[in-house]
Amino acid sequence: MLGFLAMKMTPGRRAACLCLGAVVVIGGLLLIPGNILSRYQNMFEEVQAGTLTHRTLIWTAGLEVFRDHALLGTGAGSYGAAVLRAIDVPYVAHNTFFSVLVELGVIGAMLFCGMLASAVYAVFHMAQRERYLWLAMLLTWTVGVSALTWEYRKPTWFLFAILAAHAGCCRLVVRRPVIYTAATPLPQWQQSLGPRTVDSL
Repeated sequence: MLGFLAMKMTPGRRAACLCLGAVVVIGGLLLIPGNILSRYQNMFEEVQAGTLTHRTLIWTAGLEVFRDHALLGTGAGSYGAAVLRAIDVPYVAHNTFFSVLVELGVIGAMLFCGMLASAVYAVFHMAQRERYLWLAMLLTWTVGVSALTWEYRKPTWFLFAILAAHAGCCRLVVRRPVIYTAATPLPQWQQSLGPRTVDSL
């Protein structure tokens, strides 16, 4: 998103934004608590050789449950109880897509993916800057919920509600009133009302 905006800026504004971005990044690194920073430092090791803080084990157990309840799922909010026999701890899915698939089955997952597809379709019919903004927002949400269970959280549905409202506003067509003059031909349905009077001009 920032890259697309930077292409539209003048060189001076672009340099100012780069300096401001550098200050924000450096300040953020200095203010992040030590335990969170160490967790980010160990992230690459977890991706290469670890279990993503036991997430891969949770997802494997969820897939085993899904094979037994593929069509309708195990029920909303039941992921932890469903995988309890496999991992001995009622963990949530830590992945929104896995959670929807296991809890709501193929039918629920198709409805959820259909909602996402309709949101992306609406975004691609917006103006350029608005399209870039919402694509960045949806991409950020997708990356975030890949490690979080957010299908029941308010930020998810607030995001999609705002997107739907914005898409609806973009479809509104402002109709300008037609001003008839003596040289303007009347529509056929008005011609049947008789000759035009001064008041209709």
